Amino acid sequence: MQLTLYLGNETEALAKAAAAANAMSVSRWVAQTIQEKTLTHWPKAVRDAAGAFPDWPLAQNAGVDDIPRETLD
Repeated sequence: MQLTLYLGNETEALAKAAAAANAMSVSRWVAQTIQEKTLTHWPKAVRDAAGAFPDWPLAQNAGVDDIPRETLD
């Protein structure tokens, strides 16, 4: 698919700078950014990290006291 975008000068400069910083074309950077911003699930790397830290302290086991809360009535 081919798409034409009309960007203001400042936005164009930001896109070009971001693409250059990531060593990719502006077209590839825009496509990647759209993919990242429209994900409907966690990336595989994040899902794979679930449970990867078995010694991670939970608040109830780390000596952290809960703070008092306001009542809703």
